[in-house]
Amino acid sequence: MDSLHTCCHQFSDTPLVWTIIVSICAFLGVIITSLMLIATNKYTEITKNIFLASQRPYIGRTSFEIRFDDENHSIHLKFFVKNFGNVPARKVDTIVKLFIKDKLVPFNGAVSENQIFFPQENLPINLLLPKNPLFFNGIKYGESELKVTTEIRYYGVTDKQYSTTETEIYNHVIHTFIKQAGEWI
Repeated sequence: MDSLHTCCHQFSDTPLVWTIIVSICAFLGVIITSLMLIATNKYTEITKNIFLASQRPYIGRTSFEIRFDDENHSIHLKFFVKNFGNVPARKVDTIVKLFIKDKLVPFNGAVSENQIFFPQENLPINLLLPKNPLFFNGIKYGESELKVTTEIRYYGVTDKQYSTTETEIYNHVIHTFIKQAGEWI
């Protein structure tokens, strides 16, 4: 302290020196505060995104069952749509499309609209392919490819819309469906 006192008394303009020192400290304080504000904003944005990702519904398909009715030459499909998330999903619309040899096959029951799914809730969807011996044998014995695409659109607790699209192809050797594509958006 004495050396600073001695140093300052050697200058004739001691108040000017103190003014410069205080100005430099104030400038550094503004810079540090600005950097802290930027870091806090980034941290807040990351925390918000983590919260939104964890507190939203995730709707997707679960197990797939297929049953061939040899007597009627019909194919019965059953799968479940499930909310894997932690919050309810509302306005859930499910659209199922069936393709045989990459051609869209029209059938009844392809759409389920305006459903509500609570966390971990399952909704069974049963489908019956139109009776057609040619399709039946082709799918059963692996001569025709059966592809099922499910599009699910829904809302969480906010007004943000989410969607899931999944495509699976029937494998006649192992008698089940294999996922070709799927994602949550």
